[in-house]
This record gives sequence, structure tokens and C-alpha cells, in this order.
Amino acid sequence: MRTAARELRAAHPRLDLLINNAGVMHVARRTTADGFEMHIGANHLGHFALTGLLLDRLLDVPGSRVVTVGSADHRRASLALDDLNWTVRPYDRTGAYGQSELANAMFTYELQRRLAGRGATVAVAAHPGGADTQGSRGAAESFAPWARVAFDLIVRPLLIQSSERGAWPTLRAATDPAAEGGQYYHPDGFLESKGHPTVVRSSRLSYDQEAQRRLWSLSYGGAAASRTGRRSGSGAGGAAAPDLAGTEGPCRQDSPLPRLLAEGRRRRPAARASQAGTRARKSRTCAVIVSR
Repeated sequence: MRTAARELRAAHPRLDLLINNAGVMHVARRTTADGFEMHIGANHLGHFALTGLLLDRLLDVPGSRVVTVGSADHRRASLALDDLNWTVRPYDRTGAYGQSELANAMFTYELQRRLAGRGATVAVAAHPGGADTQGSRGAAESFAPWARVAFDLIVRPLLIQSSERGAWPTLRAATDPAAEGGQYYHPDGFLESKGHPTVVRSSRLSYDQEAQRRLWSLSYGGAAASRTGRRSGSGAGGAAAPDLAGTEGPCRQDSPLPRLLAEGRRRRPAARASQAGTRARKSRTCAVIVSR
């Protein structure tokens, strides 16, 4: 993550657009290289870290924005701030995926609140709907044989659209001149799964500002570490995170970063975060950067 950000910063003195589009979906329990549950590490923490490392390249650019891609699965999800890594609860791949997508929506809203009055950049979110992508096909492969047949015969025709149409909400969020910070784009069709992109409200829980702030604090501690980053106690610094409230400014490449609470191993409250880090493996492109 730090290497990619360093290369982008060296090549582009300004950035107009950052699209956070990394994702894994309904995978069996496994962890990132630094020990985070895969969904929260790849789908959320990687976005948080990359945004922080690049944000100062966007802040003074008129019309710049950060688009974070999520999922309607966040509507059925809960957020366990004391067990983001699923080390206390029995692991549930659907719940883990939904939690990570809920985190993406909450990250967007908290980022927008911190951006307000700080520069030209806005933060928006998008959900592609049911898109025929590698992620959705891979998730279906985990179903029982009878469920895969039902998915192909019933669910796919009703709820799955092409990957090209699935890109529409993200493209509108990225390019609509009327977009406002904190908006969430969804397809306008049945179950928000197909159709043309429109602005919708996300789940009630996603607007919980106290939970947003707590998630931000935990994410700041657990944002993706560089390839050379080491675990807690090593003395190594992690990746910079979006510290818009700090006096040092966001995105400092040399900023040390404490690491996320290993909740289940130490059974401590979220506020007493210990240190850990992540260099999340990605199944899709982590970001699309557009610079004039």
C-alpha cells in the first residue's frame, strides 16, 4: 500500500479522483498477511490507509472526490467494534462481508464530515448492485449444489446485471457534477440490484455518528502497513492514515501509526487498542486514480 501510494505521489502532484474498489466477498475464514480478518482488512482498512496516504494530493483540487464502493449487504449487517476480526464470535462469512461494507459506508460519512471546510474534496459512496463479476461468481461457488442451481435459474436473471452496468453507480458518483459529499448511489431497480444509478439513503445504523467516530479511531490504528511494516512492539511505523484533525496534516509518508486492537486475543475494550497492522491482499483493483 505504501509502495503504491509512494509511486503515485511521485508521478502525480495532484489527483482528481480516488475510487476505493478493493474487495473480497463471502470468503472462508482467512486473514491478511498481518493477521486481520480478510473482509475487514481488504474491503475497509486498505481503503482507509490508501485514502490517507493520497489525500493531500486531492484536497486543493477543485471537484476532487473520494468514491468508496460498498454493497447493499451493509443493510443487513451489524458492526461489532470490539470484535472486528471475528475472533470472539463464531465466524460467519456473510456477516463478515456485510460488516466490512457497513464500515465502508460509515467511513465515507465520517470522512466527509472531516473534509467539510478543509478543502475542495468530497467523499461519496456507491453500490454496483448485483453485478456479474468475479466476486459474485466466486461467492456463488461457496453455495451448496442445489443453491447454486437456484441462484443460476432464479436469482441471476432477477437480480444480476452485467459488470458494465454494475459500474454505472460508481461512474456517476465519480463524475456527476451535482454530486454532494456524503451521498450514496445505488441502482434504482428491484431491491436496488439493477437499474440506473440514483441517490439513496443507506441503513440507519450507517449514520450513527458515534459508531463512525469509534470505527475511525480503530481504523486509524489498523490502517494497512507497508510491506516492510512489522507487528506491535517492533518499533516499526505503519502507514499514514487520514488525520484531518491533527496538526501534522493528513497523509504524511513518514508518520508512525499505531496498529489495530487484536480484540479476541487480548479481550480488551476497543478504546484500549493494541497494535497490529495489515497489508491486505486484494482480489480486485484497489483504486482507480485519474489525474488531469
